[in-house]
Amino acid sequence: MAEASSESANGSTSAPKPPAALINYIKQHKCVLFCGAGLSAAANLPTWPALLRAMVTQLKEEDWDNPDLVEVDRMLDAGKLLEVADHCRENLRQGYYNLLTERLRGDTADIPEHHRIIRDLPFAGIVTTNYDKLLERTFLGAARTPTHLDVDSLGPLLFDGSFFILKAHGDVDKPDSIVLTTRDYQNLIHSNAAFNAIFSAILLTKAILFIGYSLNDPDFRLLFDRQLTVFKGHIPPRYALMAGVGRVEREVLLRTAGIRVLPYTAGQHAQVLQFLKELLAQVKSAEAAAPLAVPAPAAAPPERITLMRPLRFKTQGPSKREMAPPTCVVSLSPGTDSLQVSLRWQDQVVEGKGAPPVWPRIAELTRKAFESRNDALLIGRMLTELLPKPAIELLESLPPETNIGLRLSPDVEVLPWEWIIVKDEFLLARNPVVRIPSGISDDARGYPAIGSPVRVLLIGDPNKEDFDGSLPSAHQEVLELQVLYGSHSAHCDCLLGSQATFQALDARCSATGYDVIHFAGHAALDDEPFLLLSGPVKIHPDELRSVVSRRPPAILFLNTHFSIFVAPRARESKGSGERNPFAHGQRGFIEAMSTAGVGTLVGSFSSNLQDAVAKRVGVQFHRELLSGRPVAQALHAARLSAAKQDDPLGVSHLSYSLSGYGDIALPAQKASET
Repeated sequence: MAEASSESANGSTSAPKPPAALINYIKQHKCVLFCGAGLSAAANLPTWPALLRAMVTQLKEEDWDNPDLVEVDRMLDAGKLLEVADHCRENLRQGYYNLLTERLRGDTADIPEHHRIIRDLPFAGIVTTNYDKLLERTFLGAARTPTHLDVDSLGPLLFDGSFFILKAHGDVDKPDSIVLTTRDYQNLIHSNAAFNAIFSAILLTKAILFIGYSLNDPDFRLLFDRQLTVFKGHIPPRYALMAGVGRVEREVLLRTAGIRVLPYTAGQHAQVLQFLKELLAQVKSAEAAAPLAVPAPAAAPPERITLMRPLRFKTQGPSKREMAPPTCVVSLSPGTDSLQVSLRWQDQVVEGKGAPPVWPRIAELTRKAFESRNDALLIGRMLTELLPKPAIELLESLPPETNIGLRLSPDVEVLPWEWIIVKDEFLLARNPVVRIPSGISDDARGYPAIGSPVRVLLIGDPNKEDFDGSLPSAHQEVLELQVLYGSHSAHCDCLLGSQATFQALDARCSATGYDVIHFAGHAALDDEPFLLLSGPVKIHPDELRSVVSRRPPAILFLNTHFSIFVAPRARESKGSGERNPFAHGQRGFIEAMSTAGVGTLVGSFSSNLQDAVAKRVGVQFHRELLSGRPVAQALHAARLSAAKQDDPLGVSHLSYSLSGYGDIALPAQKASET
């Protein structure tokens, strides 16, 4: 399916479009606003650097011939703001607090339009690093406004669910609460357990929107980074409206702090107001929209059939379900100078070191491998050469029906190991192949139950009316699947074309626990892969996780490119000739869907997925599934079926893979007679 354009015009005169997921979080009172001095600047209150410069000026007036002030000026110019603040408080004494009160109260300033819009947005709460009284005046004293020192008031903030304004850096009327110096930050981070607990709770339970806020504040960044590390990136979404941020900085913020930047043009601060106006309009529109019609519940709840995972030991008596085919597990991870390889099949174990990988060359070829079968064969042979000979011999000895489980470390999982060549065939053409999610145990993921009748949600061709984005085969794919599941007496809902909005998807998934969800449409890349819903609206992996995690499906088929992984770019150190130790790519939707509890994710790692081929694979997969095949065998059969119809040199059908449980199957249901 054709890739939609993803590059934003940073020089645009318009503000970034509010993400649909953010609108939904705000509407549902699941978002906290973080605002800083940049927002108060709209009322002509000074920013932190401007405030410190005023303090230095006062120091000069009181002690004009002090030679130390030359150094203080240099420190201020160098951005050493904490150190300058510490010096000013130590030397100004009471004048320090007098200046804060004089410059920062904001008693007489007009309430900026930015603040009035924020008042009308249903945020769950506000965290501010500002000392001024603008927010209190905006909300007319209707909100609780504790500082970090109000320990007795912090505990109930999230428990009772009422709106709050947490003044994280203190209040101008409470000099002891002001956080401005190095010592203040240290006390806040290391000595205030109550504040750390409530702050961490906010970050773990709410989506966050940053506006006018410096992400360089040392206390908050330390907590952001620590939390991202502790929970391995699995945190609620965070958005930041920021100016003058390039791709590299956006990628760093996303990777190290989980913050997705919404960039606007540097110096065009009117775009902040424009963004807030559009955000309010969208939230109000979403609130006013009529509730989505969902099917009425049956008189009695449908029978739930729990599918037992195949046991790994002998049982007394017959199993309730035919045992899934045994799996040969292939584990791959990079060593210091070689690929570490382990194969386990029944009572056989092969362990060893493969050839030293030339990662930049592999990465470069992988980018080209989606153009033709010959390119795919080239990268397949190169990956095969990395494996020790005993590993290849064991793979060659396996019966073709044997499931292959790929246990891949994060450093190597963005390569098409399904293309290893075994007896002159691609591994995935010979055997069903399943990627085993890394970093999360089966117990933590859970094993899904399948309902009877099966409940199915089909999403097709969302961008039919957007940017020339129609995908005729995707449209037809969903119509055929609707008929197919209907003929098997399944409960089937369908979101087609302009019906496939984020709001509709969220409402459907909230109201119904679907066993199967199928998406056929566009995907693209900005700083990470995303699906496109009608609008067009981007849905990134963590945003989709927030939708499906409430009632995760047993089977999720994202029939579009980038859904399994994004092929790496070639990167090599300049000058030294040293190569990077692994291939750099992106993980697609695997990680987010695994932690959401999705049983099996089916998708593609192609960047050049053909619409007609995607339809053939998608429809045939569900036919095989409804015939009783487990998901791994169903995808394998669908691939082989598509290969017979595809261009002999085509590679689209070879880019399909699945992650999760390969043995999930639908309850046997006969097709209705027509």
